[in-house]
Amino acid sequence: MSHHPPVTAFCHGLAGSSGAILCGAEQPRPRFTGLNVEVARHGAWVLELPAVGETYLLNAPSLSFRLLPTPGAEWVSAVHIACAASGLQACIHFHPRLLPGTPWHCVTGNVR
Repeated sequence: MSHHPPVTAFCHGLAGSSGAILCGAEQPRPRFTGLNVEVARHGAWVLELPAVGETYLLNAPSLSFRLLPTPGAEWVSAVHIACAASGLQACIHFHPRLLPGTPWHCVTGNVR
């Protein structure tokens, strides 16, 4: 972890028989807009699945903390996931709640 610039790096081996490993580094960049605080997380994660011989590269969604009119937190922006070995790709879009009365935590995506 670094303070100037703020960078967080992590490596975590997931338990279980799969032996999957998740590693990454990201640099959070908060932005205050008056009604919310959005934290863009710049960086990359790598998910290794040794059991199937695949390595996926992905980014992280931003996190939005809404202050007004209704306090809450939600993921926003898009996450792109790709494996060069298999050619699999996915894009997951986390949509913000724009107006009162609309649903929280809407997610759409596609896999190729």
